[in-house]
Amino acid sequence: MESNVLKAQMILKSKSINDVISKLGISKSAFYRKLNGQSEFNRKEICSLIEILQIDDEDAIKIFFG
Repeated sequence: MESNVLKAQMILKSKSINDVISKLGISKSAFYRKLNGQSEFNRKEICSLIEILQIDDEDAIKIFFG
């Protein structure tokens, strides 16, 4: 996972971590574990992130499958 690209998307879309985690329904520590590669985003979370941040298909592939 390319966490830097995900973080850049959050900045570009003016979304804070608190905005994102409240919509995902996960804790801040769980979000950071996923960003740092200690655990993985599940399918539902990936779909939600794509929707929340309005990520296009190309960037989604880079972020989650790159």
